[in-house]
Amino acid sequence: MRKIVLIIGFTIGTIMLVLTVIGVSSISRVLYSNSSASYLTQISQINIICSMLFLILYLVGLFLYGRKQKILHRIILLFSFIFWVLSGRTVGLTYFPNGEVISGYYYLTFDKFEISKTSQDYEKIISIETEINVLPLWRINIKNENINRTIFLGPFVWNSASKILMDKIGKYHLSSI
Repeated sequence: MRKIVLIIGFTIGTIMLVLTVIGVSSISRVLYSNSSASYLTQISQINIICSMLFLILYLVGLFLYGRKQKILHRIILLFSFIFWVLSGRTVGLTYFPNGEVISGYYYLTFDKFEISKTSQDYEKIISIETEINVLPLWRINIKNENINRTIFLGPFVWNSASKILMDKIGKYHLSSI
């Protein structure tokens, strides 16, 4: 049982390492936007310092777990993995042609939605009619007549991710929720 857990742990660690390396490479923009015109998409950067720190902490925790199975080593593994995932949160915005918002982790897309419909005047909808509400716990709500979506940005990438959305999308304000 112990060997199986270690094999799974090292497999997860290898995947974490590969995703972290992809996060700092230039191919990440193309992977995230799913197009060759990735220059049209503004994408937040992963927090590479925290990502590497939590990856190293995970590998050290895995090494310690392999030597002696203690509950402390399991807690180190769990929290370092969770914080590693949070440090790799990415959000992108393709302004033209319909204001597509892309969110995911380590440049892997998990959610996409459009702020305006392609038949509408996207510039007016994105820059004037769309509202951003900053919510507690590192979330942003994007709202207009077509959508009402809440996106989790996370604590480690809040500055870069929120800046991209707030600079390009209409009005924003702090929520009292």
